[in-house]
Amino acid sequence: MIKSETYAGILNPPFDGKALAAGMRRMGDSRAVLPDYPNTVLAVNRAWAQKNRDALLAYLARVVERHGLGPKIRPIAMRQSRRSVPS
Repeated sequence: MIKSETYAGILNPPFDGKALAAGMRRMGDSRAVLPDYPNTVLAVNRAWAQKNRDALLAYLARVVERHGLGPKIRPIAMRQSRRSVPS
């Protein structure tokens, strides 16, 4: 969009913030019409997760914080991520 190669798109964090900072205009919020749509999906393979466990957990913690998931969801999300990322 910045290069005028396209005129609109569905963006989710962090790309929506970058677009707004670049002067783009928000036309709507997908959460208003698709509240259960997961938007961003993060995926890694088990071998990579095991090799990079600390970095992955730190990243997930930052995602939880950045998306304002709040104190209620943070312990649940981190507990689940620790179970999902084997040592």
